[in-house]
Amino acid sequence: MSIKGITEQDIADYLANTPAFFERHAELLGAVQLTSPHGQRAVSLQERQMEMLRDRIKGLELKIVEMIRHGQENMAIADRLHRWTRALLLTADAAQLPTKVTAELQHEFMIPQAALRVWGVDAAFAAAAFAQDVSEDARSFATSLSMPYCGINNGFEAVRWLDEPGTVMSLALIPLRVGREGAGLGTFGLLFLAFILLGVFPPKVEFFPINEPKYVNVFIEAPIGTDIEKTNEITRVLEKQVDDIVNVDPYMHEVEVKHVDGTVTKERRNWLINSVISQVGAGTSDPAQGVSMANTPNKGRIQLSFVKYAERHGLKTMVDVNDVDISLRAAGRCGVLQLGQGPPFEPHVLSRDGP
Repeated sequence: MSIKGITEQDIADYLANTPAFFERHAELLGAVQLTSPHGQRAVSLQERQMEMLRDRIKGLELKIVEMIRHGQENMAIADRLHRWTRALLLTADAAQLPTKVTAELQHEFMIPQAALRVWGVDAAFAAAAFAQDVSEDARSFATSLSMPYCGINNGFEAVRWLDEPGTVMSLALIPLRVGREGAGLGTFGLLFLAFILLGVFPPKVEFFPINEPKYVNVFIEAPIGTDIEKTNEITRVLEKQVDDIVNVDPYMHEVEVKHVDGTVTKERRNWLINSVISQVGAGTSDPAQGVSMANTPNKGRIQLSFVKYAERHGLKTMVDVNDVDISLRAAGRCGVLQLGQGPPFEPHVLSRDGP
């Protein structure tokens, strides 16, 4: 005869189905200690619940802000479209309508250049700008478009309709049709909208730019209880991996080294990194989490110091940081952390089971 022991799931089911338990033992709410997701520190169950709620509220706030922004953008587009349509409806002279279409589009939607061509018009409008000659190839191309074309300028004939064709970097071509596709009068014109490159692809504005770090730390954290000798062994393995990652082209160059005996030899050395320093035990905690004087035999740190910015030959050290970060898939829990000016660089935490 055997007696089945109580499992963690049994305890979880009991607490979920017995809410009065914490009413009878309210002191546990403040006594139970959990690991905080915002740092290596213990917090009470109540504080952990508040952190979870704050994170959830923050996520909802971001979604609401995004929804409001999209709603405002949609309203702005709808208002512009309404004003453009109203201007067309108020145009009594049909001969002025093509000009009105392009002029109001440029005004309402801030389009640098626009043009419109129609063919098959009455002889009375043959001298109008919108009725100027269009080649058979351009007409065939407009007829072949099943939807508007949006993209880069590939030397379309329509570009020559503009006052400044040389400035066109991207464009939109909209075929003008009557009736359903394959029925009615078919395609009778082409609306052409031109943009400069910055108008279609606005430059990315970084409100919190990531600066190039002066040095980076690789943090190692083995399971609690790991002997310092084992941590040192893990750190040495990672130090060798870091060396293999950074001591490659284009970070290496040959230098002449003069020895004590007067001989001169050439050696390959890393011109980007000044030093690589490893440390195990005390003083290896993440400074972003605050100063810690605790004994930490399960922690280690590898610090890479870069040369001065003026000596980096234009190379971005964030590239080197990313190389180290991606390649360190090894023992212990490791995170690459940027240190320097600017916003914090989020460390990527890797894990390994066992000491």
